[in-house]
Amino acid sequence: MRVIAELPPRSTRRRRYDWDLILDGTLRELEWGVDFDCRPSSFAVTIRRAARERGAAVVVHSYLQDDRPVVAVQALNRTR
Repeated sequence: MRVIAELPPRSTRRRRYDWDLILDGTLRELEWGVDFDCRPSSFAVTIRRAARERGAAVVVHSYLQDDRPVVAVQALNRTR
């Protein structure tokens, strides 16, 4: 175990998602490694949080397509 003098800078890999596009009501399929890099279950939680912050109800499904993780999302309504 090492001792360090200061915390390293935050990662610059933090993804910014276009929530207006993702949550526009269109049924979308987002691919792991293309549209997101985290675990599909973590991304589903992120989608639900973003929808809640925008006053939208959302349906999210995670599944495999050709052995590749995919998350399907559709916003049902927006109240704001």
